[in-house]
Amino acid sequence: MRTVRLAAGPAEIAAAYAVRTEVFVGEQGVPPDLELDDLDDTADHFVAYDGERVVGAGRLVVEPAGFEGCDPGLGPVGHLGRLAVRAETRGTGLGLDLVAAVENQARERGLRVMVLSAQTHALGFYERLGYSAYGPVFDDAGLPHRWMRRTL
Repeated sequence: MRTVRLAAGPAEIAAAYAVRTEVFVGEQGVPPDLELDDLDDTADHFVAYDGERVVGAGRLVVEPAGFEGCDPGLGPVGHLGRLAVRAETRGTGLGLDLVAAVENQARERGLRVMVLSAQTHALGFYERLGYSAYGPVFDDAGLPHRWMRRTL
């Protein structure tokens, strides 16, 4: 059975970090010192389970109004990030479930707009979920990214 939920305590946050490290550091070559950052201290962390095993992760950071070119009149901005799913469970819908959980949490916090910096190979995934790319391609940890946003 697959479930996605807000991480409940240090053990689940550590499990989310383990998935992120496996995917971003192990598979994609992101330097370990760039994977975890100061935003993790204040983020809402999410975990995706396949049975008893954590196989996916994501986070929500609340950013100030006007973040990354968003209309300041919309208020604070939800920043979806660090979305990662273990290789053996990709293509099963867990990524969709993680995005939905993060967006639902953002709505509960009263946020009206979401942004994310997508790796360019994942633009289509996010476009299918209603996100629109804007701005130029930029480098983040050695990988090409582009900003995307969506009104909730």
